[in-house]
Amino acid sequence: MDYVVGSESPRSFHRWAALGCVAAAMQRKCFMRWGHTTIYPNNYIILVGPSGQTRKGEPVMLARSFAEALQIPLVPEDTSMEKLIRRLRQTATNYEDKDTGTIMIQSSVAGFLEELAVLIGEQNTKFLAYLTNWYDSRDSWTRETKHQGDDDLAGVCFNLVAATAPDWIPYMFTREAIGGGFTSRCLFVVADRKAQIVDDPDRFPINQELKTNLIHDLEHIHAMTGEFVFEPRAKKRYQEWYRHDEENIRKGFPVISDPYFAGYISRRATHVKKISMALAAAQSNRRIISLDHFDRAVRGMLELEKLMPKAFVGVGKPKYIQETDLVMNYIKERGQCTKAEILRNFRRFLDDYTLEAAIKVMMAMDLVSVHREAPSGRITYSVKKGAKW
Repeated sequence: MDYVVGSESPRSFHRWAALGCVAAAMQRKCFMRWGHTTIYPNNYIILVGPSGQTRKGEPVMLARSFAEALQIPLVPEDTSMEKLIRRLRQTATNYEDKDTGTIMIQSSVAGFLEELAVLIGEQNTKFLAYLTNWYDSRDSWTRETKHQGDDDLAGVCFNLVAATAPDWIPYMFTREAIGGGFTSRCLFVVADRKAQIVDDPDRFPINQELKTNLIHDLEHIHAMTGEFVFEPRAKKRYQEWYRHDEENIRKGFPVISDPYFAGYISRRATHVKKISMALAAAQSNRRIISLDHFDRAVRGMLELEKLMPKAFVGVGKPKYIQETDLVMNYIKERGQCTKAEILRNFRRFLDDYTLEAAIKVMMAMDLVSVHREAPSGRITYSVKKGAKW
């Protein structure tokens, strides 16, 4: 985060892109045994922000540059499923599990994509099914082809850090595909504005020494192999967190009530383990998940989850949903504004009728109050005291 102090991109974008870079360096050589399941640190991290307003491509580009410095196998932004499978097969390497001395095989690649839609295309359900299938990093994966024999992959592992705009999500995913499958395995990092305005990047010269040190640390992370475990206090905290989370779900109070995130909610425990492993690897080579690592993973997830529903604002939308969202954000930012002010600022997007519809929705949600001045008739909207946005 010190290295990107002069970036305009949201801090959350850089933080999660960095975590995805650490996971890419770990590959499939690091893992956690959990009952009958083995969990690997690969993630699907999607940065979501309006085009041109969040500089979401820069964090992806920087993370990719660090991965390239380590010569981690990467996938191109525009490729076919057949070429991606071939790329995975070409990356098959042996490594030694230093805990057991066993020689293992992995086919591990990472994608750092400045526009996710270029890779996925338009509602390519088969491609999405493959990516969904690879998330759990199975020991073996086979695809039978009609004319070219079988594609066999050993130890497949796919790690993804990508960016997209909310407008592209309905293009990439069918309404039926959202809520389960691929999207439930994704961490959506949503922001709607830059972190800061930098009118002269020369005020923040690139720290080459820090970059060298970061690459050096990533090389150590890349060399790590073996099992990650919770320290006793962290395991106890995880058990308490998990039971509390499950009880809230049973009572009908999941952390995200949006039905599009029902599948994600069921995978929160897996997400928190993956994040915890990456945080632990970023700090030391002990492969011990401390109480601090786990607490940071949970805090990070909770921050993401506040804004995650905004990723799907354009999917299966009711009438005027985007206009309502636009007006909600405007009133929230200012605390108070007039009807005339909104219509002037958004005359290309709103008419009087649409604004009235949006205000009715916000009043029903108990977010705004409406005041009409006499005798002028001037209408003012203000944030309602105690409103929960």
